[in-house]
Amino acid sequence: MIENDYRIFNKEFLPYIKNLVDDYQVGIPESRDSEVLSLFAVMFKQMGSILNDFLQNVVFGLCSSTLEMIKQDMQQYPEFREGFFRLVQNIIKNCTDGYF
Repeated sequence: MIENDYRIFNKEFLPYIKNLVDDYQVGIPESRDSEVLSLFAVMFKQMGSILNDFLQNVVFGLCSSTLEMIKQDMQQYPEFREGFFRLVQNIIKNCTDGYF
């Protein structure tokens, strides 16, 4: 059953999710939505290692873009900070195989 779910996810949802990451990455900080980080945090929490192949795209597209936003000023973008750290936490907890 899980194998079938994984194929359905890859076929039906992954292309749209990749577009979401790409849009987030190229957008200016004012056009980004912190809910994107929350969405991916939940995805990594629920799906874990199923997303190993997608981890590099997320780290490069979401994490690096968000880190550029939040590292300059500790007062700006508090909602992005929370989503960013939740995403990183869920990646570390549930997707460690993707690092190796």
